[in-house]
Amino acid sequence: MISAQNFAAWIVERRVTLLALTAALSLVAASGLGSLHFSNDFKAYFDEDNAQLMAFETLQKTYASYDTLLFVIVPANGDLFTAANLKLVQQLTEKSWHLPWVGRVDSLSNFSHIHAQDDDIVIEPLYDEATTLDRQTLARIKSVALGEPDLVKRLVSEQGHVGAVNVVFNLPGKNESGEVIQIEQAARQLKTEFEQANPGLTIYLSGMLMMDYAFLDSARRDITLLIPLALLISAFTLFFMLGRSSVTLASFANVIATTAVTMGLAGWMGIVLTPTTAIVPVVILTLVVANSVHILCSYQDSLCSGMNNRAAIIASLVINLQPVLITSVTTVIGFLSLNFNESSPLRDLGNLAALGMVVTYITTIILLPAFVAVLNPRINRTPTWCSRLVAACGVQIVSRPWHFLAASAVLVTVLAALAPGNRIDDAYLEYFDDSIPFRSATDFMTENLTGIYQLQYSLSAGESGGVQEPHYLAYLDRYVSWLRSQPEVMSVTSLSDIMKRLNRTLNGDEAAANRLPESRQQAAQALLMYESSLPVGLDINHLVNIDKSASRVEVTLSNLGSQELLAFNRRAEQWLATNLPPAPDRLVPAQPVQPAKGASPALMFSSVSETNIPSVLTGVFAALMLISLILIVELRSLWLGLLSLLPNLVPVAMAFGVWSLLVGTIGMAAAVVASLTIGIIVDDTVHLLSKYQRARKQLGMDSEQALQYVIATVGNAIIVTSVVLMAGFLVLALSPFNPNAHMGVLCALTIGFALLADLFLLPPLLLLLEGRNDVPQPDDTETASAYSQG
Repeated sequence: MISAQNFAAWIVERRVTLLALTAALSLVAASGLGSLHFSNDFKAYFDEDNAQLMAFETLQKTYASYDTLLFVIVPANGDLFTAANLKLVQQLTEKSWHLPWVGRVDSLSNFSHIHAQDDDIVIEPLYDEATTLDRQTLARIKSVALGEPDLVKRLVSEQGHVGAVNVVFNLPGKNESGEVIQIEQAARQLKTEFEQANPGLTIYLSGMLMMDYAFLDSARRDITLLIPLALLISAFTLFFMLGRSSVTLASFANVIATTAVTMGLAGWMGIVLTPTTAIVPVVILTLVVANSVHILCSYQDSLCSGMNNRAAIIASLVINLQPVLITSVTTVIGFLSLNFNESSPLRDLGNLAALGMVVTYITTIILLPAFVAVLNPRINRTPTWCSRLVAACGVQIVSRPWHFLAASAVLVTVLAALAPGNRIDDAYLEYFDDSIPFRSATDFMTENLTGIYQLQYSLSAGESGGVQEPHYLAYLDRYVSWLRSQPEVMSVTSLSDIMKRLNRTLNGDEAAANRLPESRQQAAQALLMYESSLPVGLDINHLVNIDKSASRVEVTLSNLGSQELLAFNRRAEQWLATNLPPAPDRLVPAQPVQPAKGASPALMFSSVSETNIPSVLTGVFAALMLISLILIVELRSLWLGLLSLLPNLVPVAMAFGVWSLLVGTIGMAAAVVASLTIGIIVDDTVHLLSKYQRARKQLGMDSEQALQYVIATVGNAIIVTSVVLMAGFLVLALSPFNPNAHMGVLCALTIGFALLADLFLLPPLLLLLEGRNDVPQPDDTETASAYSQG
């Protein structure tokens, strides 16, 4: 087996060849970058076999598409019901029919108004081009519109000051991101055209299709802004703390190669980028810099001890080869524990980060030292300010262990006690910050018109044509009435409202006749008449399936957190199950009609947030067990291996304690912070304990001497890596995609507390548990030469 000494010497001797070979292989792997593409579809966050996703897609196939875009119209005078503003709505409605892949357009102007005229029933648009919008007509239109449950809080506000044009698209699905981009561009151009032609008019763009575009927009912003910023901050941090431009340049080259190779391999593997996986380059480049620091710090310490450049590189590799391997393995395990997650993009995040860590290890032990050897920088034997500060801290920690231990225990206890104050909650509208147009538009829409959180229920009638049965319509109407009595509900759309309106019209528009038809024959005739009078593109298929065996109820809710939405859905499903009507007598043998289940994107996101926590905890537990086993084997000590878990568990609890004060809610992304950081923060502990143990065994030092030595030599690297990691993750706080921002802040907090635990909690514990002056027997089976050189 090749020794570490021989391997390090081989790297230095073959540096030019290795650099050329590494560059060639990196270019081949990085060529896969051209195959990377973004997914804008929110369904990317769910597995194909996700029960709620399948229910939602079944609903979409049965009824109308869910790909909607709303033009929210805010007239300058605050009154939608003027001749000019109603004509504007009508013009925007007509123009919307020319958008790409449009399937349906709904607005005040083409709303199918049902009314009686002499002995006839008339079904016609509420108004159109031919309508003379005089004062009397405007009053009639306003009266009808504000009295229609299908319009109020959907296409017109209760006050009549805001309106909307709702556009439904039938996307072919061949290039989803391309289709969404085309529609968004066409809709924005239409918005600009109307706003410029009508000074004072404001139009907002919202709807599910705009949410899809917001996912795409967030990912692109993260790629273009955060990666360059993270590179700049990491380079500045390295130069500031290490004080040498040559090592900064070497680390920077390592970062570029590793990130390009990892993302290129992701392209070759066909991984699709989402807003969550778009931050992988930031995570990787941060880890590359942190992994390089231990090599570079040991290299500088060796230079300061009097070695030449070649000997310093070899000594640095010999000292760090095994610890860097162990830390890379533990980091990979931590990332792979994200595979226990319920969301595909979070699993992709873990797998890509793990792949990046493997590439990082290879480039760190080959590319980095070879590049430093080629640079052959001018030797500066002066210790950096950071090294001198850490050495002084080591003296204080060793001389006053009880003080540091007591202070650490108090801080850990107080902050960890706050962690249970967090509550699990999520709201996909709040995934985007105010810089994303979709967020500000939807906030305005929710406050003034309608909501984006919806639930849909497909209520079966048990047989073809069964939706026309009086008992089914009565059941449907009772459910709609119950829904409208709930405080969370903004509006409800259902077949029962149409049937009552038809029956009232058939009875001369008498208010007393605003009830459901009394027989199936009456209901069938009324529904047939209604359908035959509807214009092309405005059929009733968004509410009734083809064979009329089921109808859909659509509930629009106010802005709710995930727990509130799930609680509402449980109540709604319970009502349906409790009040289920009997199966029609014609079914032999009679089969009970199954109660409807809620379906919608809001429900999907809320459910995965709720089920994610147990899955994440399982992953963290599995990673901890495996990491602890590796550390026990590596350190050859059961108690040291178990002790190493303490400074890696308490930082997570402390970070969530601070989070309870800052935010107080844990969403889908924030919940994975423990999995994401557990493998990262153990790295510094491994370096500290492995070098402490070797100092004790190989150099024969007592615990006090060993700790002072380790803090002086390893403490600098621990601080630099932690600062670089914190800076890199804090860059994510600038992401417009809030799950990424929250994840970045929580990871930075966890890494910061891990640094405090490694410096101020673990050393005093080691000193007090092992005693100050106990001198172990040197381990004669290991050579101390390489270590003593460091």
